[in-house]
Amino acid sequence: MTLATIDNKSKTLCENSELSEKIAFSFLGFRNENVLASETILSHIYRGQRVPDSIFETVKGNVAVEVKRVKNVMHMDTVINALEKMHAEIVQDFKIRHYHIVFQTRGTGRRDSVINVTRDAHGILKKLVPSIPYKTKNGVLVFAHVQKVGERPFKNIGF
Repeated sequence: MTLATIDNKSKTLCENSELSEKIAFSFLGFRNENVLASETILSHIYRGQRVPDSIFETVKGNVAVEVKRVKNVMHMDTVINALEKMHAEIVQDFKIRHYHIVFQTRGTGRRDSVINVTRDAHGILKKLVPSIPYKTKNGVLVFAHVQKVGERPFKNIGF
């Protein structure tokens, strides 16, 4: 495999990720003009730390969004990874009040149907976040969404 091939694959994965994010942001009603910080900016500010896909400014306060594509079965690590992105520094620096995690599914099989991914996501969240409504240790309200997006955002993601 040549370097050019690897580079082309990474561009495709990045494009798929951007597509997933655009679909999720639209699903939540967020627009580009309300973006306070993108994942790229956040990763430069918080080097070596996990960061959400974007932070938006809303009339109800700042909102962070993380998008996760669930190809087959929801894993606890997927939810843990998403929750770890709401660390104390980012919450304090951006005054984040709400955190939306959007789990995207193709919805083509029995296990990745919206109902099953929803059940799995909430089952895992209930084990990890002891309060209802879901709230992180630093007081951010967590909202979980499941969105059927079809095949295109899943192209070339593997596993």
